[in-house]
Amino acid sequence: MTSRPFFGDTAAPLYANLEGWAREAIDRSQSTGRRWLPFLRERRPVQQERPEGIVGFVEQLDAPARRNLFDAMWERAEFLWPPIALAGLVIAGVALQLALGKQLPAWAVASLLPIFAFCINLSVARIDGGQAAVFGPFQRLGLEYYGDIGRVRDQPAAFVRDYPRLVDNSSYRRKLSGHARTHPPGPVLFLWSVDRYIGGGLEGACYAAIIVSALGSVPAYLLARHCFGNTAGVIAGAMYLLTPSLVIFGATCMDGVFATPMIASIWLLAAATTRRAENVQPRRWIPGWRDSIYAVIGGIALTVAAFMSYASACICIVFATYVLVQLCVDRRWATRSLIALALAAGVFVACNLILYVTVGYDPIACVRASIRADASVVDRVRAHWIDVSVANLVAFFVGTGLITTTLWLRSLRALCKPNALSSQLLAAATLIAMIGVSFSRLFTLETERIWIFLMPIPIAAAASSLARGRQVATTVQVSGVLIVLFLQTWLAEALLNTWW
Repeated sequence: MTSRPFFGDTAAPLYANLEGWAREAIDRSQSTGRRWLPFLRERRPVQQERPEGIVGFVEQLDAPARRNLFDAMWERAEFLWPPIALAGLVIAGVALQLALGKQLPAWAVASLLPIFAFCINLSVARIDGGQAAVFGPFQRLGLEYYGDIGRVRDQPAAFVRDYPRLVDNSSYRRKLSGHARTHPPGPVLFLWSVDRYIGGGLEGACYAAIIVSALGSVPAYLLARHCFGNTAGVIAGAMYLLTPSLVIFGATCMDGVFATPMIASIWLLAAATTRRAENVQPRRWIPGWRDSIYAVIGGIALTVAAFMSYASACICIVFATYVLVQLCVDRRWATRSLIALALAAGVFVACNLILYVTVGYDPIACVRASIRADASVVDRVRAHWIDVSVANLVAFFVGTGLITTTLWLRSLRALCKPNALSSQLLAAATLIAMIGVSFSRLFTLETERIWIFLMPIPIAAAASSLARGRQVATTVQVSGVLIVLFLQTWLAEALLNTWW
């Protein structure tokens, strides 16, 4: 959340009051035929916007039309109980599978996760004011990507080619929205494609964003299943559905849309470079054909992710750190991982070259233009970079869930064992890379939202620590963890005014 100077905080309400008094005076003079200047003596302050959430309901109790607390909470219950019911279904379903020792097939879990993610994300977003809270973020046309879909003019290739020039344009009437100027052209093209080929206007764009965000639960589940086994995959899938940042920003926030190809690329690269959950030792120092296919598709997914957000560079940093950590533990696996990542990098470069030749997309020019567009904000934040860097890590840990972060850090103790899985090394490398990136000044603020694509890795590590116990103990522990995780999400949306 950005800070504003004191003068701006005091002048804005004063200006609003003066403007309200003037408008009221003019309206009165027009209706009565009197001169409006003497009426300024009867000036009244303009009514301020009512706070959202439960805080707004509590403040209403002091209004002249006072209502009791029970009535206020009863009216709010219309939006408070659906997330509770959906979370209860998820927790009961996981607990039943663990208690019976029988799990749904992988295709069934992968099919159910997006449905529950869509319903939970949408129901939690409605807590802040019903359906208006769902559509509200996209209505800020001066800040959000939806306000720029008209710039495409049914010529997406020309829009992509001219994107650096559009970002550099500082004219008030012609410049792009605030978020579009700091991102590649992918988000605007995504919303334009939805509006052009599916329709629905602003509402259609909102629902498309929620649907694509919900699809990120599938690669997150497959990542945990590949790294730590079927039980850990089911637990991780349920934790993904209830994680604070993934739920709060999973409805009508474009970072949820960006996260889906990013999580898919993380899963594919992890499948190409990590050891299976059964801890099978490699026979050769080169990756097999299956790992090579994962690497190729992972490079394509990373291209899509980079076309949507520059934050995808963190994925490269995480896996580079992972290879360095592997070199200290298992050089044969490190060599396999390095070859697989080199293959993925080659596919990534080839895809960008194809985009450059066919439509003129220049990612380097786009990055430079976005840096120039956001230079003033970045320079102001970098003056306090130590405080911001520490706050970024804390925000990410809180957004991941306090209980999840605790289990993630506890799972790193398994690295002390001689037969540690390479997927456990990936969890440790993610923590090391995050600390480095946080203090590298590459990011400024809002990492609890921008870094949501990295959350499936700590979620998978936390799920692995829960899946190691006995059947009864695991069922009780998992149920407790899921309840605590959902309570943090539910209370955060109900008591706080979350925005982006």
